[in-house]
Amino acid sequence: MRNGPKSSEVIFKLLTKEVNATKEQDDQECEGICLRGKGRDIKISTLYYHLRELESVKIIESTLKKKKRAPEKVWKLNIEKLTINLK
Repeated sequence: MRNGPKSSEVIFKLLTKEVNATKEQDDQECEGICLRGKGRDIKISTLYYHLRELESVKIIESTLKKKKRAPEKVWKLNIEKLTINLK
């Protein structure tokens, strides 16, 4: 979403694609990113839930992108930086 609005299909493909670990990445460096060559196990309904939650707190916003057929919902970031204070 950093490079402009993305459809749920594009977001889903980015989250579930298989990524190959480079030769000497340690577990901490690779955590949550490469999954040692496995794609993330996420359901499309889970993605929609999280997109709605992010939208409800104004981190992202959705718009309808006009296409030849039915309009497609796309999401874009509303903020440049997110800081979370865990104290």
